[in-house]
Amino acid sequence: MKDIFKSAMSGRASWYMIASGAVLAAILVLNPPEGLQTKVAKPQAVAVVRVTPPSLPKAPVDVAAATVDRLIARFDSIGYDLSKIRAGETVVPRVLPDAIPKDMATIEQVDRKKATFVRMVLPMVLVINESIRTDRARALSMQDRVEAGATLSDREQAWLTDRFKEYKTEFGDFQTLLRRMDVVPPSLALAQAAIESGWGTSRFARKGNALFGQWTTDQFEGIVPKDREEGKTHKIRAFHAPIDSVASYLRNLNTHRAYKGLRLAREKLRTQQKPLDSMILAGTLDSYSEKGQEYVGLVQSIIRVNKLTHFDRARLAETRPRVGPRA
Repeated sequence: MKDIFKSAMSGRASWYMIASGAVLAAILVLNPPEGLQTKVAKPQAVAVVRVTPPSLPKAPVDVAAATVDRLIARFDSIGYDLSKIRAGETVVPRVLPDAIPKDMATIEQVDRKKATFVRMVLPMVLVINESIRTDRARALSMQDRVEAGATLSDREQAWLTDRFKEYKTEFGDFQTLLRRMDVVPPSLALAQAAIESGWGTSRFARKGNALFGQWTTDQFEGIVPKDREEGKTHKIRAFHAPIDSVASYLRNLNTHRAYKGLRLAREKLRTQQKPLDSMILAGTLDSYSEKGQEYVGLVQSIIRVNKLTHFDRARLAETRPRVGPRA
């Protein structure tokens, strides 16, 4: 496979010159919200590049989310009904909250808190999944063409080379690239975000849009943990917007060696032409936390008790909603 790919790329020098300027992902360390020790692996995080220009029909709309009431009002105004999403009666609007509401921790009604959290995070997971799915389809198409003896254009070569770098895969190794360039069920992402951010109430989530608690150093903006041990210098990486944190989470699962088991299990489901099962994938996450199998059980319990698998059938609307940017 790799020899075929290199042969198809021979005689083309421009791809390497373009790829050499690619920005490498920062290496970060996963850290949970304060009070929940789930730090084991060292994940990677990257800044999100908007998947579609804001002028295009499918571009998500950013909505202001300074308070819970304001965010819920915006959701209600465009008919974003979680019960209808669960039932498969409607689609998820392309809306991205620009922040985690500062008053998430003040919501006393548990059901309201959870519903607000899911409404807020679900579109972000679907948008990032859509971006990955689009890239995966393009890579599969290029693989088929290369195997058929076709020669890729300079632009295609540059794009593909960047993807090999992005997913930390050996040049020309399509099997590993496609194993890594894949989505996760929304139910799995929602459950882990709920655990790591306390359903959006943790200090790191509210002040730094951090849904999956990644460590950083002085190189990036961050928040100092209150219980940081003396002599430690790490901070919790703060993000410009919550979707950046979601993108980092997906990149972490798709590239870090600690989650190879998840990627292999996902690949097996693909080979068997079965839907991605969040309960099966969650069973591979014993390395995500020092709690090991206890953490696995917690993730599976959150999925089951909150019936999060209903959202694995959720789909994004084909066009952006009629709501002003930063409304």
